[in-house]
Amino acid sequence: MRKIYIHLILLSLFSIAGHAMDSELTESRIKVALREVGHALLISSGDSISEVLPVVREGNTYTVSFEAEFQFKPEELVVTVMAALRKAQVFEDYLVEVLHCTSGEVAYSYEFRRESTENISCSKRETAKACYTVKVLFLEGALPPYISNDTSTTASTENRIGTRAESEESLLIPILIALALCGIGLGFFLFTRKKKQPDEDLTDLLHLGDYRFDKRNMTLYYKEEKTDLTSKEADLLYLLYQSENQVLERDTLLNIIWGDQGDYVGRTLDVFMSKLRKKLAYDTKLKIVNIRGIGYKFIIDK
Repeated sequence: MRKIYIHLILLSLFSIAGHAMDSELTESRIKVALREVGHALLISSGDSISEVLPVVREGNTYTVSFEAEFQFKPEELVVTVMAALRKAQVFEDYLVEVLHCTSGEVAYSYEFRRESTENISCSKRETAKACYTVKVLFLEGALPPYISNDTSTTASTENRIGTRAESEESLLIPILIALALCGIGLGFFLFTRKKKQPDEDLTDLLHLGDYRFDKRNMTLYYKEEKTDLTSKEADLLYLLYQSENQVLERDTLLNIIWGDQGDYVGRTLDVFMSKLRKKLAYDTKLKIVNIRGIGYKFIIDK
């Protein structure tokens, strides 16, 4: 009985350690993504010298501060934050606030939810140059439990292990029940997974007319036909999808997709858009319209 008990405790500790590693990895990804957002805002404001200060986390809120004043366009902020978090594989709902450093007043804010972006109000008017901080709050229940600041689960586990008043049997029973439920759930998952078709296992599928778009796996589906996309094609298509019926400026697209890598030329964007048009050609309701001298607009006729 004692050996079984020790083995189960070790399994629990390994599980806690694994959750801690996942939490650190997710937090690091978010901080890197938001630093990229900060650099993009400075570059868009014409500042390639000033630094983005270290991203600070408090609970589910991440704060990006800057060394210098800058201007920003709300439309570019929305697209830049969305692209950076998707690139970091953070698929959660969040609230963004841009605050004045001194007064704390909100200069611009919006809420992003995966199921709908209709509530995002994007003004094309550039804000005044000032000292701003950008706060990103991941909405309650959106992030996985392991990223929460609440350590009550770990503390509770340690207290239960260290409490001599409880008998080994009283500790063993709930652990056995939990492991049994996990085993049943895993078995059911594996059993049902085998019966599904490959495309039914895909997550985060987006509907673009008659197409289904899997951003994470960079794949387009039209009926039974599968089309693979390059990473930049997938990023471009996702930006177009998120900005349906809105004009995306060329500079905004180039800055978000290629950044300061410098590996593009004037017609690179046109070439990629042409490739996307061909891969979406089966559905005539989908249109990528070139707004001459400005950028592109993605239209879905419904």
